[in-house]
Amino acid sequence: PCLNDAACQTVPSGFYMCHCKLPYSGKHCQTSKEWCLNDTNPCVNGGECVKTAQNYSCLCPENTYGLNCEMERQCERLQPCQNGGMCRDSASGYVCKCAGSYAGESCQYIDYCLSNPCLNAGACLSLDKDFFCQCPKPFRGKNCQIKGKYAFNIPCKNDGECQSFEETFYCTCEP
Repeated sequence: PCLNDAACQTVPSGFYMCHCKLPYSGKHCQTSKEWCLNDTNPCVNGGECVKTAQNYSCLCPENTYGLNCEMERQCERLQPCQNGGMCRDSASGYVCKCAGSYAGESCQYIDYCLSNPCLNAGACLSLDKDFFCQCPKPFRGKNCQIKGKYAFNIPCKNDGECQSFEETFYCTCEP
């Protein structure tokens, strides 16, 4: 019953005991403690196993990494980051670090809110080619820059800009 050239010894209870030769162990000397043998090579995806003093390490092909070459370098293969974004491989795939005001999983769109254009605690919403500020009372204007009594009930017609002054208002209109 002993494997891998192990010596078999019969013990008084009628059972046996295997005396394993290195690098084998286990009840039947079936397990190798030696790494990098053909049947115990832990490296995958074409990785080359290199025996070390206590363990092993894998020399991975260019497109893989990880302890056993189990992870694929998706940045190199997919080149997913756009607009100057830098790609970093991760356990879940890849992560793009976007340049400038670009955002998104692949840095595919501009985040117009990145520069914090909304003043006075306004909440910014990045749109396709612009931004919109949700202004708290009593502020209004594209950047929530105007404070006034008439901020929400604007009486100006034809897209006139309402300006408040003390207790009154006036409209600035384009010609």
